[in-house]
Amino acid sequence: MAIENQRTIDNPKAFRQQVRLATVQVAALGDGELAAALAYELEPFSGIPAAEAEVAWRETPESNPAVKVYDVAVARRRAKGGAQGRGAARRLNAIVCAAALMAALAVAVDALVLAARRAELRRAVAARLPLDGELRRLEERERELREEARAIRERREGAQSAQEKVDAMRSAVPDALGAIAAACGGRIVVKGISSPAPFELEIAAVAVTPESAAATMARLGEAVSAKGWLLEPGGVAAVGAGDMVDFACRLRRVGAKEGK
Repeated sequence: MAIENQRTIDNPKAFRQQVRLATVQVAALGDGELAAALAYELEPFSGIPAAEAEVAWRETPESNPAVKVYDVAVARRRAKGGAQGRGAARRLNAIVCAAALMAALAVAVDALVLAARRAELRRAVAARLPLDGELRRLEERERELREEARAIRERREGAQSAQEKVDAMRSAVPDALGAIAAACGGRIVVKGISSPAPFELEIAAVAVTPESAAATMARLGEAVSAKGWLLEPGGVAAVGAGDMVDFACRLRRVGAKEGK
């Protein structure tokens, strides 16, 4: 689309310049309205009032579809065209005013939308604040309950461990006596069992031979070891002129002195 005014093109006093306009701005303009718009754009540079301008223009190729580019020549219009120029200027002013009004309306609508959105967000934040406080209170209470449960579990485990130790100590002496009875049978005679200290037993016995005494202490050591006792062998002495011997040993509960 182009308007070529040969008189304007040939006029050496014509002002020439390239003008770039937004496509949406000129899409609905006719040739006369576009000429007036171009004259209005060049008025500050050409010094020619848009109402008195005679315009020749040609659109040039542009890769950006959002922009229109025009090569424009502007000269002062002869007197007889003054009324037509003033009409075009008035139309241009009306177009500019309408565009400004639409822009102001768009800005006002955007402001209203933003204000409504801001108010909505404020209401949402105000509604969530009590919920956030309640959530923090519940989280703190949950941590306290977990700590209480951990303390109760530790106390229960400690009590169970202590009970197991008490039960083990309570059964320690009967276990040791059972082991003594099982190991000292046959040709061994137990003369006495004493307890010089808590969880210690001293055994005095008679065997028919020294070998029998040694074997008995070995069997007894294995038996009481399984029950948590330690056997400490004592002395072996002959009885009279025969082969019979007296022997002694001590049993000590492992860990009894440390309270285990």
